[in-house]
Amino acid sequence: MSPEVVKFCERFAGSVEAAETKLRKAADIDLTYFLGDGRQAELLYFSAVSFKHTPSAILEIGSGVGVTTRILANLWPTATIETIDIPQSHPKYKTTPRSIEEDAFLHNVDRPNITLHQQLSIDFASYNKYRQWGLIYVDGDHRNPTLGEDIQFAYDCVSPGGLVFMHDYGKKDTDVRAVVDRLALEISETIEFLPFHWSGNKHLQARMAWLRKNHV
Repeated sequence: MSPEVVKFCERFAGSVEAAETKLRKAADIDLTYFLGDGRQAELLYFSAVSFKHTPSAILEIGSGVGVTTRILANLWPTATIETIDIPQSHPKYKTTPRSIEEDAFLHNVDRPNITLHQQLSIDFASYNKYRQWGLIYVDGDHRNPTLGEDIQFAYDCVSPGGLVFMHDYGKKDTDVRAVVDRLALEISETIEFLPFHWSGNKHLQARMAWLRKNHV
């Protein structure tokens, strides 16, 4: 396991083992993370963070098939989890993993502390730009202009001391690296990076970018 992963888990949870134990308890479904190939590493990071960071509100931009949403809800059972994903009526819906696993998705987000917003993230942002969340996970559209708007919205709306995680930094055929690098030049916070390993070689360069918002 990467020294960066170990250091991150020690920083928040005391050890990788503690983060993994808590993740196992939060995972009431099978997770590929525990197959040992490094996939779903973001779930380990969220588990570690949950030891010291206790937001009352969490926002996920891009629901996927709802697995991460479900784990977030289990790791923070007293927090309100809001997740945004495009509606079934949108032309891009058929290109999403969710379209293949809609029943599983609806099951995953069927939790008392999860609210699903089936709308474009730009529309959600226009009505919620004055709200704040203690943790925001950006994993929606990986292309501009939507990606740039999502990350800027996340930075603007995370509460002081809150955390923003940005998925797939460095992944080919996305705009994540360019958007995150530009944000890094514009803010006072330091953006840090974590390994995001997958099986095989396709996504070995992809990383998780994250930051803690400064207190005003």
